[in-house]
Amino acid sequence: MARDYQRINYAELRAFEKHKVLRNGMLALLASFVVAASPLCASWNPWLLFCLAFLPALVLASTTAFVGKDYWIEKEREEESQKRGGKQILGMPPERACFVEAIEAARKKGKKMIDKYLVGFNLETGEPIWIDEEDLCSHACVVAKTGVGKTLFLESLIFQQMLR
Repeated sequence: MARDYQRINYAELRAFEKHKVLRNGMLALLASFVVAASPLCASWNPWLLFCLAFLPALVLASTTAFVGKDYWIEKEREEESQKRGGKQILGMPPERACFVEAIEAARKKGKKMIDKYLVGFNLETGEPIWIDEEDLCSHACVVAKTGVGKTLFLESLIFQQMLR
């Protein structure tokens, strides 16, 4: 019996997260203005009112950070898509500088060659996924449906081994 795969639409997830952040930000701003304008605040210490004024600033800063990160990710996703001939990019863009960082780390340890193998990138974070030589020398079974990159995965390992 075939397994039912659930496709994740990252555009919908991003839109939902963006909507949630903006909604929560607007609610926090509205709540702070309502509290500040209410007669309950007339007897408050000025220090408390001053602290209440920081709530909209914090909300604005967090919303701006989220929107800025979303813009940066989309820009990176577009650049990665162009590198792949216009194909759609799922998840986070991969950290392409991982080989340079791994080479520098190996040289700092006094090694001439990287002592691990890149097998892919984490879909959620874009971070590289490495395995060490001991894991590579053991038996493995790669199971996945057609067209997900099993052959490319094995070719990558073979090419990395050939370079060594």
